[in-house]
Amino acid sequence: MLLGLSAVLGGLNDVAADPIPEFEAGEPYAALQLTITPERASLIDGFPEQSVMPADGNRLLVVVATVTNTSPDPVRITTLRPADSLLPVGIDFADGFTGPTAVIVFDDGTQVSTVQPDVPVKLAYVWEVPTGSLADGDELRVDVLDRENLGEAAIYYGDRFSDFHTVGYVTFTLNDVGAGDNG
Repeated sequence: MLLGLSAVLGGLNDVAADPIPEFEAGEPYAALQLTITPERASLIDGFPEQSVMPADGNRLLVVVATVTNTSPDPVRITTLRPADSLLPVGIDFADGFTGPTAVIVFDDGTQVSTVQPDVPVKLAYVWEVPTGSLADGDELRVDVLDRENLGEAAIYYGDRFSDFHTVGYVTFTLNDVGAGDNG
């Protein structure tokens, strides 16, 4: 009976989800552990100096962002998860996996694994995409991701975190720079 009354009064209607906010390029987002400032997106042929080259028939999608670790401990940026801080959406990834192929420190070309506290680092998040799937001038949505701290882990040392979820997005106009983006 209570269920029937609730249905009559609209209690079983879907609740409208809050719209996901759109950020501007260059606008920082203060996530749980990182402040993420997505800056631009480009298509390139490869990063041969870093040994990051796409397979035949593919190109590299690069999203440049400045990341600052705001936590007191080093934070790992990894390519092993389906998403880590940023995620281009609405495109086909060459390998079918949404994790970046590489995350490269823009200033020195090293592949990043850990971001130290309070040190802003410009990173190039790199994904392999099929040639022709994106072109110069295309609009690309890139989701900004965050997670929640679930507290201290019982089995291993350190905190546990939830899966990443979208907290906002940036829309970029892609720039095809051919050989590389040194911008």
